[in-house]
Amino acid sequence: MKNTKHVLYDFSKRCLDVVGSVAGLLLSAPIFILASFLISLDRGPVFFRQERVGHNGKMFRMLKFRTMIPDAGRMENSLRKLHAANGGYGVVGKYHDPRITRIGSILRRTNLDELPQLLNVLKGEMSLVGPRPVPYEESLFYSDKRDNVLSVRPGLTGYWQIKRRMTTDYSERIALDCYYVKNRNLLLDTRILFTTPIAMLTSDYNSLTKPLPPLDTDIFISEVASIDTQSSQRIEHLEEEVQAVSI
Repeated sequence: MKNTKHVLYDFSKRCLDVVGSVAGLLLSAPIFILASFLISLDRGPVFFRQERVGHNGKMFRMLKFRTMIPDAGRMENSLRKLHAANGGYGVVGKYHDPRITRIGSILRRTNLDELPQLLNVLKGEMSLVGPRPVPYEESLFYSDKRDNVLSVRPGLTGYWQIKRRMTTDYSERIALDCYYVKNRNLLLDTRILFTTPIAMLTSDYNSLTKPLPPLDTDIFISEVASIDTQSSQRIEHLEEEVQAVSI
């Protein structure tokens, strides 16, 4: 049974999510209209919907502005096989996905492709702050940390988002998500929200340049075990720095 502190935190956070998502939708309305118009010029759907793992493992359909050509999914398997070595597309160190449209490239570089997720927040499927929602197959890379990460609502932004760089590897991402789950509070949430715009402008890591985990029909068990071990070490290291990151 949750204690009073957790109940008050969850209630306060949900209130913040509702107010913040409504305000965000109103303020970003001009961007919504312009982006929707430009995306629709290539006669494809405006939004991209994908099944993601949410709170306590419940699946939901996460929204994004569509940034790829119509029927881009048909190219997925061949591209991943062709570039499995670096977990992304293109040569190692030079991420490139030929499916991304011109307007999609702009939306990804500015992270504005994530704006429709304010609707997911309003519906209660996501929160403004929390671990990023991932597809089911990718969630398996969290190994025994999976239930811990999924114990909270996934977020539009989070602790990992304000810390990420191109040098951030996948084990560190898991560690940062776990750190947030253990230390979450309204002050940390507020700090993350206010820091996110700065991180969006200064980070060299965005949804156009990021390397992807090497997803395939088989989740590489040896890699999962390795990631699990590395993430545990990262968490211990983060705990030692708690005073530096706490508010």
